[in-house]
Amino acid sequence: MAADFMLGMPADPEVLRVLLVDGDAGARNDVTQALGNAYEVRQVRTIAEALGTLEASQPHVIISEVDLPDGSGLTFFQRVRTMPRGDDLPLILLTTRDSARDKIAGFDAGADDYLVKPFDPQLLPSRVRLLFRIRSFEQPASFPF
Repeated sequence: MAADFMLGMPADPEVLRVLLVDGDAGARNDVTQALGNAYEVRQVRTIAEALGTLEASQPHVIISEVDLPDGSGLTFFQRVRTMPRGDDLPLILLTTRDSARDKIAGFDAGADDYLVKPFDPQLLPSRVRLLFRIRSFEQPASFPF
């Protein structure tokens, strides 16, 4: 399964793999429900769990809250960006923090998109697909054609 979880075209082109990092079980369930069956969502609550997941396999997209039980999602994204292929991975912050300063800090930490809770459940899947498409076009070597 690890090979199927690499950045590039998914093994099943209909299913994108999302790593969701949020300490709130209700928020994780809301995101998973919003993404629906077209996504394989791996839910974790902490940065430590997320890093363990990334060691074993790589999702197509990461969605994270800023405020996590064991640290900051901003620090987590900065760390992801230093990992092999971390620059290629679409990163979305989904958080209750909504000031311009928070958003700037999120983008400075490496986020590709920044969404505020409560979020529009119809918009989230579109944003995920858009970021994945953009990253895929930036990586022609990952396509079989």
